[in-house]
Amino acid sequence: MATANYPTQTVNYQPTGDYRPTSSLAVVSLVTALFGLITFGVGSIVGIVTGHIALRDTRGEHKKGRSAAIAGLLVGYIGIVPAALLCITIVMLVAGAASTGSTSTY
Repeated sequence: MATANYPTQTVNYQPTGDYRPTSSLAVVSLVTALFGLITFGVGSIVGIVTGHIALRDTRGEHKKGRSAAIAGLLVGYIGIVPAALLCITIVMLVAGAASTGSTSTY
């Protein structure tokens, strides 16, 4: 029985696309900032700090995730504003109540 001699074909796959690693701090920034919306600002502080670090981390062409870091910063700052306003309101109410104390002469 005769075997057919087929020409061999070598296929060289060239990877295309963007294979840079994603900055984990950018993902942490976005997740904790979103969590901060639920916890009334607690996670927003972590989201803001890690977002700024992730921006520095993704500045060059070495890592992806700059848009996630920016989104984490925006959500973090948006989440911290209501908490800051509530703290200011409470301080003003307590200070106002303390200054209008009764001076009775009984």
